[in-house]
Amino acid sequence: MKQKSKLWIHEKMREVATLSASGRRGLACFSTPYSGFRGGNQDCMGFVQTSPGTEVLFVADGAGGMANGDKASALAVETLTRSLRKNKSTDLSAAILSAVFKCQEQLTKWTPSTGTTLTIAEVKRNRVRVYHCGDSEMLLTTGEGEILYQTVSHSPTGYMQAAGALSSRNALIHPERSFISNFLGAEKNFYLQVSPWLPFQKDACLILASDGLFDNLSLLQVQKIIQLNGVPEAIATVLVERATQQMDRAVARLTRQGKADDLSIMILKSLR
Repeated sequence: MKQKSKLWIHEKMREVATLSASGRRGLACFSTPYSGFRGGNQDCMGFVQTSPGTEVLFVADGAGGMANGDKASALAVETLTRSLRKNKSTDLSAAILSAVFKCQEQLTKWTPSTGTTLTIAEVKRNRVRVYHCGDSEMLLTTGEGEILYQTVSHSPTGYMQAAGALSSRNALIHPERSFISNFLGAEKNFYLQVSPWLPFQKDACLILASDGLFDNLSLLQVQKIIQLNGVPEAIATVLVERATQQMDRAVARLTRQGKADDLSIMILKSLR
């Protein structure tokens, strides 16, 4: 089968787009910088279908406090895309890991220093495995929004939430919510966290997103949106609207919750 791939960089997706996935699955995607920013989009994302029933989704978010964040996220996505296209094995893990560590090696040589988060979902028929570093997150739920799995952000607030010391809502107003402790390009202590294989069953919903989503909407808000909207395009549209509204309120200083940021979302959903 000829591989299907798509690469989105910078401000090319100001509206929610849909793409056919394997079997009875729908895929919706969105990526744009915040409208009030003068700079470009530091987020980048991609999709590769390697065989029927097997696809890989990935989101990268260039480090905002460092130079060339947009180029770092683009490098991560392009390197991963090339590696998957060249891969001849049914086992994708070697191709994914090779791309990640090749990118890590390249980024540590860049001057000035730069970096990017990276979250990857490898989907094989009725199961999924996630690889990640940084605070771009993956959330797996039932069609009713019940959480089946969530990555832990490599950040002070992420670790506190995982330990039960900080709620999702309180994390949105925490002063250290923008800090991360692990990313591609880090000169010391970089690591890639890999999940076990997880069931991806009928009506399950998989979300990959940059922190533009999860730093503006609480987990409960995201769950309710999944529950009330059946198809990926509708879920993505409402998430974008609500997250953007929250950014606008934060910029206007009408609330302490949230912050203006680039926003990228990928939603893969098993359809009934």
